[in-house]
Amino acid sequence: MQPFYPTLPEAVVLQLRVVLQSMKDNPAYLDTSPYPENIRDFLKELTSRGSAAEIPTFDGETDRLEYVEQEIVVVLAD
Repeated sequence: MQPFYPTLPEAVVLQLRVVLQSMKDNPAYLDTSPYPENIRDFLKELTSRGSAAEIPTFDGETDRLEYVEQEIVVVLAD
């Protein structure tokens, strides 16, 4: 099966870049936006996907296990 690539007009991509950059510069940018809640959630999801994961450091086995437990909780919540 061939992947589907919807048409993304350049104007739309440029508008998304403005919104994403504004969100990066001001984390509260969407709080007062006129966008519906489902659009806000989608935009927030876009920014969380692309962020580089911080490499954890551990101070012993207990720290490592606590980190793994936290990650499991996050995955299950998602």
